[in-house]
Amino acid sequence: ADAIYSKYGGDLRMNGDARLCLDCVREECHRSQLMAKIAADHRVITAMMKTPCTSASGYWVGKYSLRYWRKLLQEKLTCEGILSPAEVLGDSTESLENDQQPMDDKCDTEETIVQTEIQESQVSESTEHSQDETNCGKESAGGDEEVDSQCSEVAAGRVDKGQVVAERHFNHELLCGEHDHFTPNESDRRLVPWEVWIRLKEYFPDAPEFPALHPVCVECVQKDHAIALEKDKLKELAASHKAALADLYYGRNRPELPHVATATAGGDVCQYVVSEDFLDTWRRFVKFVYFDCGCGS
Repeated sequence: ADAIYSKYGGDLRMNGDARLCLDCVREECHRSQLMAKIAADHRVITAMMKTPCTSASGYWVGKYSLRYWRKLLQEKLTCEGILSPAEVLGDSTESLENDQQPMDDKCDTEETIVQTEIQESQVSESTEHSQDETNCGKESAGGDEEVDSQCSEVAAGRVDKGQVVAERHFNHELLCGEHDHFTPNESDRRLVPWEVWIRLKEYFPDAPEFPALHPVCVECVQKDHAIALEKDKLKELAASHKAALADLYYGRNRPELPHVATATAGGDVCQYVVSEDFLDTWRRFVKFVYFDCGCGS
């Protein structure tokens, strides 16, 4: 080093550790310790979540937050300047996805299946549209996909849920959208042991905290109860329609137009004509019983 320095010279010579920035060394040491601690906590959380928690001392955590807590933590630490955008903490999907699967399967309610069937029925009817409209729809869908992809990578794998903003903050998906209280929707949360919660709470001190016996939002419970009553009324209405108008529902024994004109002229019976679109909508209401069809009134 002395020979090279004497031959080529230079204004600044680095004399080993004496030239290291003490603040940078401390930051790097803190960062390394933090990364090691996160990895250790991830292993502990993964191991403990393999056994379902039934203890009253547990805490409720959003399924999304539990599955992607390291990705949420990475965003948080990057915003605070502790981590650089190039540093990746990892994705907890692989370790927790299998554990979540049994509970996720139970969350497929009858309403979700019905809505899926409705969408499939509407898709089959849309084949009557022209090719120009189809191409226009494809362009619009492509634009929406670009917007969604640019929105946030944190929202990957979730439908759902209009909850993208809430899910960017740990455990905020457990707050009901209208009142910011504990949501009564059990499909969005999972009970975790106290040992898991204290580790997560250390990284997200501002996260909403919900013990196992925390009361749910009363307003949302009342609203859900009113919706359930209204849905029961619609089911009874649909059943009465199907029983009284079975031939119309199945398209059987329908009068033809010349016979209708003859019968009307003779004064025997009064006939009415309705559109096929209305009948299709009415049949979907009778079959699926949903609110926005316009047939319930």
